[in-house]
Amino acid sequence: MKRLITMLACFYSINAFSGDPGGISLYVKPLASAIDYKYVIDGFFRNYYGVDNANTPTCNSNDYTPFIDNVYLNSNVKGIDNQDLLQAIHSRDSRMKIAKVLSEFKDDRVSGFDGIMFYELKNDEVIIYTFDSKDFIAIYTTKVKVEDLISKKILGETICKSISSKILPPAP
Repeated sequence: MKRLITMLACFYSINAFSGDPGGISLYVKPLASAIDYKYVIDGFFRNYYGVDNANTPTCNSNDYTPFIDNVYLNSNVKGIDNQDLLQAIHSRDSRMKIAKVLSEFKDDRVSGFDGIMFYELKNDEVIIYTFDSKDFIAIYTTKVKVEDLISKKILGETICKSISSKILPPAP
C-alpha cells in the first residue's frame, strides 16, 4: 500500500508540473515603418515583463498586472508577415488567419500564443495593435508619441493599455 501511494504521488507531481505556464504568451512584432523603435519596445519587455518579474507595472487603480510569461520579440512566426498584419487592422478574416497560426504555433517555450501585439509608425506616433488569438473579432489600438517612448511611465501605461484591453486577461 505504501508503495502504491508513493507511485501515485510521483505520478501526480509529474503531471502537476507539465504543460504551459499560467501567464500569457505574447507575440510582439514591429511593422516595417516602426522598425527603428523596436529596440525601445523590446527593451521595455525585457526589463519589465517575464515570469515573476517584480518590475512588471500595474496598469490601473485596480492593480491589474498582466502576467506575461513568454514574449517573442525576435522570432518570426512562419505564416504571419507584415502584409497579413496590415490587413488584420481592418479585416476580421485576416485576424482569423493570424489567430489560427498563433494558436497552432509550438516550440520548446510555448504551445500556442494567447495574443499578438504589433505596431507601426504614423505621424510621429507608434500605434500599437493587439488582439487575442481565441477572440480575434476585436482589435484594440493604443498610441504613444515617439518623443514619449523614452518615458518608462508613459510607455508602460501604453503597453498596459494595449494588453489589458480585455483581450488578454491576467493569469489566474
